[in-house]
Amino acid sequence: MDTKPIYDYLRELSRCEYTPSVDAQPLEQFQYNGISYSQSSASYQKKLEKGLAEFKSSILALIQSVDSSVIKAILGDCIKIENQYYDIPDNDTIESMERDYIPGRNVSLLKSIKEARFLNEMVGVQRYYLSEVKTFLMSLCGDDIPKVDKQEERRGEETVEKVINSDWLTLDEVCKRFKLPKNNIKDRQWRIRNDFPLGNSGPCKKLTFNAKDVEKWLDKNVSPYVSP
Repeated sequence: MDTKPIYDYLRELSRCEYTPSVDAQPLEQFQYNGISYSQSSASYQKKLEKGLAEFKSSILALIQSVDSSVIKAILGDCIKIENQYYDIPDNDTIESMERDYIPGRNVSLLKSIKEARFLNEMVGVQRYYLSEVKTFLMSLCGDDIPKVDKQEERRGEETVEKVINSDWLTLDEVCKRFKLPKNNIKDRQWRIRNDFPLGNSGPCKKLTFNAKDVEKWLDKNVSPYVSP
């Protein structure tokens, strides 16, 4: 039985490959695991969604000819990946970079911040599909499964929500991420006068802002703190 699709998919979920860019390289060309910034994490999500279907199909075919210990071993490999370290900037590092950016509005630093956010989104997608793989394998193992950390399981559920809404921010979230004055941003007339993204219903059915639209606005405005 061909197990290549199974282990190819697990390798993809554990892969963390990117090269720090240089100033001369356009942001759009920055890549993580072969997916560029311009393609966005949505492209990676589509790739991993397709891979998940192939993974499940291969597992179901495999289980017809092997005992449950093989599936349990694959689940063990999955859990090892879940506990691995992805070598990317963490949230604290990104927030520190954002604080450093505010005083001088350094273009090179802004580019690095966007790259760091992109890396976090991409790893979030990986962790989401890793959680999907684990849930599927556990359903096949029944009671005979490795011990799972319930706290890790809850974190996986939180990652699902972050991946789905990663491009959409609430009023509080957009102000916190981009260090914007809340009194201005919540004022629709201010947003109209300053050509700020007006916001729309988005996925949460309430006032939300697309992060990439806000980034484009910041790129065009040297200082976001425009007088009301």
